[in-house]
Amino acid sequence: MHVFASSRTFEVWQWGPGHTGLLLRSWGGANDESRIEVLFKPADFVCLPNRLTGVDIAMVTDGDVWTTVPRVVGRDLKQWENLFVVTSEEMSGWVVGGSANGRTGPESGSREPMFDGWEARDPIRDLFTTNTTPH
Repeated sequence: MHVFASSRTFEVWQWGPGHTGLLLRSWGGANDESRIEVLFKPADFVCLPNRLTGVDIAMVTDGDVWTTVPRVVGRDLKQWENLFVVTSEEMSGWVVGGSANGRTGPESGSREPMFDGWEARDPIRDLFTTNTTPH
């Protein structure tokens, strides 16, 4: 299932233990573009570089990556875990986690994430959410 795509450059902004998750951020830049953030929550296993030029995110339930990841992590995926394949111009990687969510908002230069435990509040808006029951 295709989740999200963008030609912008993203970087790993936060990755914390427990339910903190993995946050990817794309700064707006000089063209008055909005900031975009993608949050995988929770994110238990990650195989990504710290910088991604362009992203395409898909949730997969079969195929080569689906059979390879359990060997890499040393166990089968748990019932609540999803496998997200993240492809950039340079490489493909993956995230094992619960859900993937995206938000956008004005470029404020703030180092604080747009995911603050609350619903998106104006001027921040939701771009997508997988909000699905894992396999």
